Amino acid sequence: MHVKQKERIIKWNKDRDNINLDFDLELKMLSEERREFWLADSLAHKMQEFCDFQFVKVGTDFKIQCHLHESVNVLLSQDAQMMALDDVQDDYMMYDHLMRLLKYEYSDKYDLDKMISDCLDIVITANEAKPKKKDSSGKIIKGEKHTDPLKEIEEYLCKFQS
Repeated sequence: MHVKQKERIIKWNKDRDNINLDFDLELKMLSEERREFWLADSLAHKMQEFCDFQFVKVGTDFKIQCHLHESVNVLLSQDAQMMALDDVQDDYMMYDHLMRLLKYEYSDKYDLDKMISDCLDIVITANEAKPKKKDSSGKIIKGEKHTDPLKEIEEYLCKFQS
């Protein structure tokens, strides 16, 4: 992931006053994205869900860092919750699985990491269209201007098929 992508995700969270760390909500969102990745029924859908997971993961890491600066003692008292977040945030298996699928589909003739990065940009752009409103659990709602990035990811991946 490029620094600019992380900066965009952090800005997205700041713009929505989305910097408070709610362990339960973060765990729920990360678990949801991970589950959606494993249940995705196409390569483009897996790509979208992997990028969604990365988006949430960067936001969670940012909130943890903000929280860390607020109070080390509070963080130390929440070690069990931190460990649960760490377990869910381990995305190596998802990345490895996605890379194997991409290699199978596209062989090694393309820069697969760049493909993932480009798809992450698509997901970030779609999320940037979300409003600043939250639902009752604190999760940002999609709103009217949000578009599902799956179609754009499908079109992007089609450019690489022979």
